Amino acid sequence: MLFKEQLSIGLDIGNNSIKIAGIRKLKRPKIEFLRHIDFVLSGKVKRLEDLTDTVIVQTLRDIIKEIPFPVRRVHSTLSTAESEVRTVDMPLISNDEIKPALHWNLSSVIVTPIEDVEYDYFVLSQDKNTNTMKVMVGIASRKNLAKQLDILQRTKLKPLSIDIDSLAVYNAFISLHPFKDNQTVILINIGAEKSTIILRQPDHDPLIISHPIGGNTITHQIEAHLHISYKDAEEQKINRSILNTSNSMDLLPLSEGKWQEYFFQFAGGLNEIISQANIYYQVLNGVDSAEKILLTGGGSCLSGLDLFLAQKSRIPVMHWNPLESKQLNYQSKSSESGINGILFSTAIGLALRE
Repeated sequence: MLFKEQLSIGLDIGNNSIKIAGIRKLKRPKIEFLRHIDFVLSGKVKRLEDLTDTVIVQTLRDIIKEIPFPVRRVHSTLSTAESEVRTVDMPLISNDEIKPALHWNLSSVIVTPIEDVEYDYFVLSQDKNTNTMKVMVGIASRKNLAKQLDILQRTKLKPLSIDIDSLAVYNAFISLHPFKDNQTVILINIGAEKSTIILRQPDHDPLIISHPIGGNTITHQIEAHLHISYKDAEEQKINRSILNTSNSMDLLPLSEGKWQEYFFQFAGGLNEIISQANIYYQVLNGVDSAEKILLTGGGSCLSGLDLFLAQKSRIPVMHWNPLESKQLNYQSKSSESGINGILFSTAIGLALRE
């Protein structure tokens, strides 16, 4: 990739946390800074229900003050469960006709009234032999978009773009992952409220689908079962499973049986979605099964999730940390020691936007 020498900032405001990535756009993009803060675990709020726009704005201001670079223009994202990406087959028509045609198409297939959503698109491919084309469409609630713009304005930030989170992750994926010819790869970004499954084979259009299953699925189950706060339930989950080698888990009130029940429900549901997407992509494009599955996003840190999915799918599963890409120049600074790169897939994808 060839970039002009400028600092590009990706701002990912998620359901549970904020992630910011600053990338100097050189021939080999350089990570200048990374910042992450969890609203509940940091004590900003006690429950997700207490998270207001004002709390988000103040948290953003606090983060920006600590960044040793001016932060004014950002690429941001919508990470809401309502935002989605669809691939639409259309007749081969001119650019001026695409948006009106999509308006009619979407109004007949989405649940939300078309007047309540904003959508944008780009053409994936055109086939003059069949006189058709594939168009990828990003759809978001106007209410959520207005809220996002208001937060950025109150923080004195100028949005250069606002992407749907799954498209930002896809951008990081195609920019940083070394694809091999004829190899189908599945990337799964597991967020707090939803998981996005991306299938890509270099000779075919990608498949991007999202489902409302994420890390909070298990947290809410623990919260309801033990009648404890969301914060305490999240800490239970972290201490119980998230790449934790501590022996303190024996002292936790959540029984081993209950934990296994929640874990297997979550992992089993995810495996079913992956299996269906993998089969559909094979049938759609006439390709072989995926050769590997990559996990990223905060929810992918669940210990044992990679092993479970590998056993069920019979496909090699590993974590994908974009900071380990040879196409990125990343030298960890003292303030970023121990940082978990898989949390920043979306923010990095935003910062890499052309």
